[in-house]
Amino acid sequence: MRHHAPNQFRIGFDTRLPTGIKWLLIANLVVFVIELLDRSGYLITYFGLTPNDVLTGPLVYQVVTYMFLHNPHSFWHVLFNMLMLWMFGSEIERLWGTRRFLKFYFLTGIAAGIFTVIMTPSSITPVIGASGAVLAVLIAFAVLWPNRTVLLYFLIPIKVKYLMIFIVGMDLIVVLAGASDGVAHWTHLGGAMFGFLYMRGAGVTGFIRRRLGRVKSHRNDRKVEKEREEADKLMDEVDRILDKINEVGMNNLTEKERKILERASSRLSRKRK
Repeated sequence: MRHHAPNQFRIGFDTRLPTGIKWLLIANLVVFVIELLDRSGYLITYFGLTPNDVLTGPLVYQVVTYMFLHNPHSFWHVLFNMLMLWMFGSEIERLWGTRRFLKFYFLTGIAAGIFTVIMTPSSITPVIGASGAVLAVLIAFAVLWPNRTVLLYFLIPIKVKYLMIFIVGMDLIVVLAGASDGVAHWTHLGGAMFGFLYMRGAGVTGFIRRRLGRVKSHRNDRKVEKEREEADKLMDEVDRILDKINEVGMNNLTEKERKILERASSRLSRKRK
């Protein structure tokens, strides 16, 4: 792919690889070679993303490790993902810096994995590939440079924003049709969605932080409500004990009733402070 506007930046085709892209390429290719040597399929079984295993066993790490695995029977799988990562990710990393780019890559890749688990919780088929994170990178590129022109299938000129609509649309159509073609379309859609949220909102971390904030707020509300109920119950007990004191005197209180009065007195003292 290439663009045709001379006054814009290039997509990839720069021999000076940014640090983050370089190490991602190396890591993915090294793991791919190890997969070729792993005739037992151990790596994919234990490090691919199997939704059912993540939910029923201690295999949460799979939402990270699946990104570094590719189909060992298809060199095109890893080649295409790495090509897209290089072509679209290099310019983004130069703009953002390595740290922010890698943060984006891993957060969206992990989010795509979690989304896959949520949407296909009973699946026992391992999901592998960097496609979720890579598609998030493509979405980020489309948000940053929507009118950049590339060649679809290396033949058809198309603006990046329309290319992304085409890619996401195809994934969505397959998912809605319920077709099974061996491609992790839910992972693609998860990567695209969280990539877009990151670019348009406060980012994936902000999205998650807001959700966690709501959960925390809900828990705090429940905690306050529980404390209020306990305080009301305590005061009911205190009223009953005071009535008893009026009737039979302080010396006739049980040990439990004396402790209740002490607890109420201590609680009242803390509130005054």
